[in-house]
Amino acid sequence: MFSWRDLNAHLFVFFIFGFVCVLTVLTIQAHAFVLTGPHILELMTTKMGRPGGIYVKQTLTLYPESSDTFPREESIEFQETIVYRLPGEFRSDTLSEQSHKIHVVSFDNALTVIDKKVTSTTQSLPDHYKDILLYRNRPLFQEHLTRLGIDVSVSSLGLYHGTIAHIIGAKYPDESVSQVWVDKDTFRPIRWLLKSKPDETGTVHESIEFRYLKWKRIKRTWYPMRIEFYTNNNLAYKIEVDQIQLDPVVSENFYNIEHLKFLYPPITAETEDKNDPNDISEVKKTIDDFKKLFE
Repeated sequence: MFSWRDLNAHLFVFFIFGFVCVLTVLTIQAHAFVLTGPHILELMTTKMGRPGGIYVKQTLTLYPESSDTFPREESIEFQETIVYRLPGEFRSDTLSEQSHKIHVVSFDNALTVIDKKVTSTTQSLPDHYKDILLYRNRPLFQEHLTRLGIDVSVSSLGLYHGTIAHIIGAKYPDESVSQVWVDKDTFRPIRWLLKSKPDETGTVHESIEFRYLKWKRIKRTWYPMRIEFYTNNNLAYKIEVDQIQLDPVVSENFYNIEHLKFLYPPITAETEDKNDPNDISEVKKTIDDFKKLFE
């Protein structure tokens, strides 16, 4: 004989089954709205605009780290001019009363000159902040991200300070790997977590976070008026833009690395920094190099 207890049991089973079905449908729909990494990059690089070049005058502020022994040093400011020739060439000139630093990137090649001496032919981890603004070409930027260790085939949706964002390179909320965050509505990048390449043991020794803030439209392109650099959730330095101009005219050899090598000799063994590269972080070394401009 059928009882109310049996009816309630059947209703409970149907309720659970219906709940699972609805939850499954919602999960499938949620995943359906997660765009692929290449698609996100295509929309990002397109919507940011693609002028031929960008001239930027900016103020760079350093915040040296504190320690248990020494308090945090006072911040140091530099004036910089940045010139992009999109999609793959970049030059920064950093000036102080005592010194002049030139950093040039031409696609896969790089060169740093301090006081007319070539000090480096590679890029440090902090140098990559400009990549997301420079490579406004999806295939080129996708290839570049892959070289930096970002798995473009992985994407997800995440929440950052109240903003829903597409994540390239990780499944939210995993932050153990390099990843790029792109605003879901505007498709402008807002955050980039970049890890150093693992050593032979697979250990990642350093990471840096770039935050792109206060985006402004200048004619047919977008550019962040403030960029912040964080290590271990501490602000290491920031950039604040003072002036932007599109399509600047520069000399023929402005980005020519071979020409700069011809003009400036490499640093000698006697004047090289004696710090062991294994004992100093890339961020600290970058700050120290800037501080030398004041010496």
